[in-house]
Amino acid sequence: MEARGGIGQVLGRVLQLAGSRATQPDLLTWVDSLQGLLPRTYRQSTIFALLADVAWSILDLKEKARLTSGANAVRQLDQAIPNWRDRFPLPIDDTQVRGLIEQLVRDVAAVRVERQTICLPVARRIESEANHGWMLQSRLDLPETLAAAPLASLFGIAPEELPRMAELTLTVAGHEQSTALRRLAGSDSYRVERRPWGVSDRLAGEEHVLRLRAANGRLWSATAAKGDAFEADLPWIFSVEDGVFLRQGSGSVPVREAWLLLPAGWSVDPQANSEATAQGQCLDRNVWRIRGQVHAQKTSEFSYRIRTGQANAGEDILVWQGERYWLDFQIPSVAFKGRPKLVEAGESGARHPVNGEPQFSAQVGPVTTRYPATGTIQHSSRLLLLPQGATLTLDCCDSRSGTIRLENWQAMHARVLAPDVHADLRRNSQAVLLHLAMRPGARTPEKVDIEVTWPQATAKLRVPFPAKGVRAFDGDGRELKPNDLLAAHRLTGVRLHVLAGDHNIGLDFSLGKYKRVHKLRPAPGALSLEIRLQDYATDIQHLLSSDDKPDAQVRVTVRPSGATSFPLCLARYAAKLDKNDTEISLDNVAVLSPEAISHLPVMALRLERPGDEAIRLEPQTSQGVATGVWEFAPATREPGSWLIYPGEEAALPFRPTLWTVKGEIHTDSPLARAIGSADQAAREAALDQAIQVMASNFLAPCWLELDRLAVQIGHLPLSTLDVWRRLARSPQGMAALALRFASLPAGFLDRVDQELPFAWETVPASAWRQAMGYLDRQCQESFGDVAGAAVFAIHLDARIKDLSASHGALAYLLGIASAPFLPSARQQARVLAHTGKQCAQQLFAGADSLSMKLRQRHANEQWPVDFNPILNGARRQANVARMLHPDALGYQDGAINLPLLLAVQAATNQTSDWFAHPENIHVLRTHRSFDPEWFDEAYNLTIARCLADGLFTV
Repeated sequence: MEARGGIGQVLGRVLQLAGSRATQPDLLTWVDSLQGLLPRTYRQSTIFALLADVAWSILDLKEKARLTSGANAVRQLDQAIPNWRDRFPLPIDDTQVRGLIEQLVRDVAAVRVERQTICLPVARRIESEANHGWMLQSRLDLPETLAAAPLASLFGIAPEELPRMAELTLTVAGHEQSTALRRLAGSDSYRVERRPWGVSDRLAGEEHVLRLRAANGRLWSATAAKGDAFEADLPWIFSVEDGVFLRQGSGSVPVREAWLLLPAGWSVDPQANSEATAQGQCLDRNVWRIRGQVHAQKTSEFSYRIRTGQANAGEDILVWQGERYWLDFQIPSVAFKGRPKLVEAGESGARHPVNGEPQFSAQVGPVTTRYPATGTIQHSSRLLLLPQGATLTLDCCDSRSGTIRLENWQAMHARVLAPDVHADLRRNSQAVLLHLAMRPGARTPEKVDIEVTWPQATAKLRVPFPAKGVRAFDGDGRELKPNDLLAAHRLTGVRLHVLAGDHNIGLDFSLGKYKRVHKLRPAPGALSLEIRLQDYATDIQHLLSSDDKPDAQVRVTVRPSGATSFPLCLARYAAKLDKNDTEISLDNVAVLSPEAISHLPVMALRLERPGDEAIRLEPQTSQGVATGVWEFAPATREPGSWLIYPGEEAALPFRPTLWTVKGEIHTDSPLARAIGSADQAAREAALDQAIQVMASNFLAPCWLELDRLAVQIGHLPLSTLDVWRRLARSPQGMAALALRFASLPAGFLDRVDQELPFAWETVPASAWRQAMGYLDRQCQESFGDVAGAAVFAIHLDARIKDLSASHGALAYLLGIASAPFLPSARQQARVLAHTGKQCAQQLFAGADSLSMKLRQRHANEQWPVDFNPILNGARRQANVARMLHPDALGYQDGAINLPLLLAVQAATNQTSDWFAHPENIHVLRTHRSFDPEWFDEAYNLTIARCLADGLFTV
């Protein structure tokens, strides 16, 4: 495959990921995530949008011309749509650009939806570059949904152990790429946030490890299918036809010709009627194009035989199977307890033992292996073998000392590789012990490297320093002290460490009378528990949204048994601005160095003119040193409401401040006039009126202004602007925000119900259905009748899937609301109308009912009761009462009946009280967090009951 430069690589990867169905926001997100492949000057939002438009145009052309083959794709397009080249958002008269576009058209036309028979496999390939060079690439294509059973099998656990939500991470030599998994309501599968995962060059040949992390601390690891490391002393073989990796070592391959990659200095000997020609280099290896039978030789002792064109050759790959020890081993990087088996892993996922036994250079410690033991080598590797009963434990003395115990490792010696750590080595018949103590004045490290020695070789691994208590670090690796203040929307990388010998760890979040309490579970065999505050962002933002005060703080406390609790404080902002006649200043300049203050982006934006480029204020200096003061000079500014705020990359996220410059404001925008109104009551009334108009017209100019605000200052807490607060009070406005065809920043919608007193489950069916109708109108007017219908169906289907994955309770409601617009939804709604009559039995009848299982799961826990008074009034409404639990359950009433009542209200358009009294949203959240699975399932089944009983219709 010929190289097409950075732009070609980005577009090609995006089109591969999209297949034949994707939304424009998906394409833009994927282009943004691949920006590292582009020249530095191209890494800007305008270029990303342009490339996303090109990808969209190609996918649209494939659909309209019904392209099914890459070979004749351009000819088919010329016949079906003669002016197709004019549809791109850039001229393609240039020969190179025309060639790129035509090749991309052929590529996307040839894409087939392939059913994966193994879970999350890695695909590796080589591609030619300019000047006869080559690039090794790997990728892992994430599906839209992932079944629970194969996911559990991949990580070697029972399906019932899988968490409801999790983070899936691909780790390659320390390089991490992550995505979120959310279990779909009423399904044994997960919705996957699709990302273009992949690495290139040397990383592509390293081991690809998948990790599944639950919020409660559980962590599972597994080598990805086809993700084993390439061995340095083996030949690597790829297909000439498509560059796909076939195998390493000796063996036969079905393709007629293959690329053979050999280390420098190896000889190649083609046999009779065979060929081998040099084709350049890839990663310091010589690339040969071979056909027939070829011998590759390092020395007379190490020879390999490769044969092409063998139709009976399978695609099995040799891999190790055994009890993997998932510590942070550095050299060798792969360790097993007990001797593993060498097996053949096929395309179906089945594994079969090889014939014969591999040879190991030693019984324990670092070893080299070869298979078979004699003759032509098919496989070799470097491993660390430990006895079956080997363990590593950490004994903590205090915050600066502790012991590392290597039990039953059969090692001779061990030492620590840290100059500031004093190590005392002790041995007994079963263990090697390293007692570590920090030297005076030295900072206790987070981790230490140790070397362990056996007679034949040495291994290296990295372990947590065995210090007692909780340690916390920010995203830059700086250690935090108890009660340090952090910005709640800057939690990426913030982590707390507790050594995992403590299996009774509590994590509390509190603000005023509201609390969230978690019990954490270290993974079996884990040395420490890492608590990442980003995993609890929803809890934190929910608590902050219960208090409108800008300086409200959430207190987070880690409570390990037998050790001192560790508290941190989280607020919307980490500092405040003081305002005087012409200047603004930080209230606490000591938190930053003068150099950091001089680079702090202090921005000013006139809210009446969203879309205008924000102004960066210049820092004041004294003798060349930044003082933490910035000149605003209101006399030089246009009249209006100026928001002074931290730029997106600001090291210190300070609290924004509004500076009103008096004077006459000229604008035709009702939204801009409303935002700029100085009187709060008048501003809120004007915003409500503008939102009402926008909710019924997705092409209203005010939407463009709102989109610009989301892009420019969307990184600020949403409570910064009243427009987001007022949107959260409008069910029609929120349905429009969720469904409208727009390019909101990635993750923006997910933040709305976290940072504002709002819940998507309170939006009634009528608002959803109206918004879908307005979306249909927007697509028709924007893209025309034919294209608009296709865009509408794809976009609506994607939005429903995303919303249902994030908020499982919405699955049935959105499906029924979309029935007039999507044929598949119409059919499913008809089925629900029939099955809904049996839903009451699922909910309430007998010992196996969902409500009884809920009561059993939480038999010894404290139930939330704040909703009980609201419920008493609802029981007096006949159409509501018949959908609730038939019995009075005392203190359990609220948690059981809240999702039932809310579903009835959503179906019958009676949710207005939730919007009029947003303080009740916190009651709703408390009950939902008590048992999210019950809440989602009970809400969905009650929606089905309402449909079956005629409370609303398809």
